[in-house]
Amino acid sequence: MVAIREGKTLVGTVTTYANRLFTALWKAGAFPELPRGELATEVVRGRSRFDFRAGAALVEVKSVTLARGRMGLFPDAVTRRGAKHCAELARLARRGVSTAVVFVAQRGDINFIGPAADVDPDFAHALRRAAKVGVQLLGCAAEMTARGASRAWRIPVLV
Repeated sequence: MVAIREGKTLVGTVTTYANRLFTALWKAGAFPELPRGELATEVVRGRSRFDFRAGAALVEVKSVTLARGRMGLFPDAVTRRGAKHCAELARLARRGVSTAVVFVAQRGDINFIGPAADVDPDFAHALRRAAKVGVQLLGCAAEMTARGASRAWRIPVLV
């Protein structure tokens, strides 16, 4: 299964597609907060492996599929790995490394993204702590079709 229909909205369910969307959007300049330069994948730093290094910034991409009203929520299940990534990015940010968590919503019916604290309070706490020490939280939504994303746009991440 690559997508599911929720009401009138098609929701992409393949988590790795979010990484492909991020790559295309970063190359198109949709994330000007992140430095330009080489885009490397599966970057090991410290005790973690991150999805990308965009220029000098370490980036972890999270696929958002859950929504309540107009709010996209992450995660849709407990993610110890996600909380670990937030803690590691926070540790690196405190040392002056440019870091970001990019939430890619594979659904076009939301206006904001935030942590699903009722699903995974540890992740929500780790994300809030990371934001406080300078980890950038960036988000976008994508309108999904049977052929993939037809368009994407930036939306705020609220913690």
